[in-house]
Amino acid sequence: MAKFTEKFEDGLMLVAEKVDDNKYLGAIKNAFTTFMPFIIVGSFASLFNTLICSTSTGLAVFIPALAKISPAFTAINFATLSIMALPICFLIGSELAKRNKVPEHICAITSLVAFLCVVPQSISIVVEGLESAVSGAGLPGDAIGAQGLFIAMIISVLVSELFSALMKIDKIKIKMPASVPAAISQSFNR
Repeated sequence: MAKFTEKFEDGLMLVAEKVDDNKYLGAIKNAFTTFMPFIIVGSFASLFNTLICSTSTGLAVFIPALAKISPAFTAINFATLSIMALPICFLIGSELAKRNKVPEHICAITSLVAFLCVVPQSISIVVEGLESAVSGAGLPGDAIGAQGLFIAMIISVLVSELFSALMKIDKIKIKMPASVPAAISQSFNR
């Protein structure tokens, strides 16, 4: 059994090395590693909401006042797990920018903005059996949560690579006169 375990560990190490060597998989891995503490906090908030605040299965059955802290756990869960695609998209953009040696924050923000451009900006609402789409009401939770992760990862990779390629073309950079302060001039070409 020890021999099998050793071979299995060696195989896993080989796979881990291949993932780390791949720029895209490594960036996705690093993004999730960076976001992991938030995933854990959101998971605990969800757990505590069920174990403590639920009036049907939690401690709130015996101590009804505990149900009043449920909104706090719900807010923590929303701020961490329910919008997971947004920070992951940003972090992948940042990781790829770091590997491509281009400005990290600008690339990450560009990735996030590109993802938000493809997210539907209307929500379907059903009231008394009638369904209606409401524009400007917010972003659908399924698009910015775990269900939107795959699209967020793909867009972040594509936009980061496009951004990196464009940043390396000197002919498309905006040239400012010498009288313009350096900080302002550089902000156009980051």
